[in-house]
Parts: sequence; C-alpha cells; structure tokens
Amino acid sequence: MQTATRYAQVLEVAEREGVDGRVRVVDGRALVPDLAVMERTLLGVARQGPFQAGPAAQHLLGAGGKRLRPTLLFLVARLFGQDPEGLPELAAVAELVHSATLLHDDVIDMGEERRHQPAARMIWGNAVSVLAGDFLLTRSLKLAAQSRVREAMPMLLDVMDRMVGAEIHQLALRGHSEATEKDYWEVV
Repeated sequence: MQTATRYAQVLEVAEREGVDGRVRVVDGRALVPDLAVMERTLLGVARQGPFQAGPAAQHLLGAGGKRLRPTLLFLVARLFGQDPEGLPELAAVAELVHSATLLHDDVIDMGEERRHQPAARMIWGNAVSVLAGDFLLTRSLKLAAQSRVREAMPMLLDVMDRMVGAEIHQLALRGHSEATEKDYWEVV
C-alpha cells in the first residue's frame, strides 16, 4: 500500500509540474486497490503461520518495504493489456518469495537488522527465521497453484530453482577474490 500511495503522490507532483503524460504506463492510483488486496493477502498468509513462524513472518511483512516486485507485476501486466483474475494474489506470491529469501538471507549473512528493525532471527532465532521463510515459500507455491494463470506454477518453480542455484553459487564464492564477471552475473 505504501508503494501505491507514494506513486500516486509522484503522479500528483508530475501533473502539477506538467510532466508529459506519455512517460506514464498507468496512473498509479489505479494500482491502489490491487496493492491493497495484495497487502491483505500477505498479512493474511503471515497470520496463518504456525507457532513462532507466524509472528516472525508478520514481523518482516508488517515492516513494509518497497513492494517493488508486486508493483512491477501490476505495471507490466497493464503495459501488455493483461489483467487476469487473481493478479493481486500473484503479486503476493512474488512478495512472499522475496520475503522468504530475506528471512533466509539474514540467517546466512548473520544480518542483525532488516527494514530498520531487528531481523527476525535476532528475535526468534535462526531456526524460526528459516522455518518462517520456508512457510512463506510453501504458501507462495500454494497461491501459485491455485492461480487461474496456467503458467504461474512452472514459472515460479523455474525462478525458485534459479534463485537457489545463484545463492549456492554466491556461497561457494564467499571469501574468494578470484570471482569473475561471469560469476557475478550468474549470482545476479
């Protein structure tokens, strides 16, 4: 919701300053309802988390963030004239996967702070943080499987497979100064 509000504010300034309307793909205010549904979906998923995984997931998701992935999903869908039913839920899938990786990354990197708050691992410990990330991943898979977009599940599995491979590659490079540009791009 914060992203949509910020985008709407930027558009108001652009209109006031006379910025050419052709630079806009879509009026950001049109994203507000979809982002609100997406946000409710995220927090609803987190509240369903078992035991301490729920509060750990809520801690991260409730801290906000830019919500860049969902916003880009909405913008690209509209750019190509697509607005499939369930798009806010697919946007939630993107954010859930991203959030799961943040919970995992904080454990791997021993991060102490995330989004100007203590990282979940600092409050609930590493095991809960990893399991909260796993919980968000499994819920993202369930949401994708329930989607009416036929390609959602295969695409998500492909992205997750590549993402895990890149993380493993990055871990293998840790402490090695001879990493190449090719290594860099494989991790990215």
